Amino acid sequence: MGADEKLVLEGGRLKFLCEKRQLDAKAQGGIVPDYFRFTIKRENIPSSRRIPGDTNDEDLARWFAHLFAQLLGFVVGVDRPGRDYYEFTTTIDNEWGHEVASVSAGGESQRGSICFTVKGEGCTHARKGWEKRVHDYFEEFKPTITRIDLAKDFFDGEVCIAELVGLYKAHEFSYRRRMPKHSCHGSWLDVEGVMGHSRTFQVGKRESGKLFRGYEKGHQFAMMESRWLRCEVELRNVNRVIPWDAIVSPAEYFAGSYPAMHLISNREIATPVPTATKVAEASAQRCINWVKRVVAPTLLQITKIMPDHDWLEGMVLDQSHRRVPRSLRGLSAAAMQHGIQEALRAYTASTNPCEPAAWAH
Repeated sequence: MGADEKLVLEGGRLKFLCEKRQLDAKAQGGIVPDYFRFTIKRENIPSSRRIPGDTNDEDLARWFAHLFAQLLGFVVGVDRPGRDYYEFTTTIDNEWGHEVASVSAGGESQRGSICFTVKGEGCTHARKGWEKRVHDYFEEFKPTITRIDLAKDFFDGEVCIAELVGLYKAHEFSYRRRMPKHSCHGSWLDVEGVMGHSRTFQVGKRESGKLFRGYEKGHQFAMMESRWLRCEVELRNVNRVIPWDAIVSPAEYFAGSYPAMHLISNREIATPVPTATKVAEASAQRCINWVKRVVAPTLLQITKIMPDHDWLEGMVLDQSHRRVPRSLRGLSAAAMQHGIQEALRAYTASTNPCEPAAWAH
């Protein structure tokens, strides 16, 4: 519970109201949703939406999946068995057939609710402005946010994991000087001069409805020299009310979650790179590194024997039916193109007369 969180009465129970903390304009950028799930009640669907009241749950999930996909900028996927105790689910996919969102309905225990979920990849690569489109369309449905993750990335060491630990010890995650539980994951010990890596510092627990994670994001992409740190606040509607405008005001609710998040929200980012761009570059670089390590030795020998490269074009055409590699499926087509071009820049610059060759430096 943050220093300024209030108690409200909902459904006959006292719950914490997620606090919103106003930030200066320069601190508004860089904080984005990284997971989003909300529900609506069938009884709250406005009559103006022209959805027959007797529409069965399976068709209702399909209908809303088509609508939700348009708002997000993706396409409808497939019908599959329900999840989270719902009976029916229709997926929403990106260009590569990779699931990035879904709509679920049905199930006796769900009491006529419909559940909308956007995964992290969907949040990152959805069409720009999706948050406001979703907010404005569903506002009159009286939606309930059941989970929202809010994240801020620090790419160049503006915040490090040791500082997060220091903020915890200084009671910047505490409520009335009471420290919430914390846990550490990854390799924290410095052994024989080798620094710790792949570390996650976690504060709180899901059962309370609020959880903080700070982790070395670059290490996730095998970029072990990277100083990229992600700070992420997970809010759930467990004993907690999350206002609907959290989806369009992520910075204010991120800053309001803990005093520590208010402090780092105002930390200027050295390189204002959009998260989608950074993720695309890191994903592509990891893929190209795999090609260099695993495939390149074989390619080298083949090209010595077949130097005209016609065989390579033929192989590409022959294998064009293959799916996009799993590590790249979550990216949009534009993000993938940018990421691969950047990852291959060192090998293609010499063919571009406008750029110096990589070996010339």
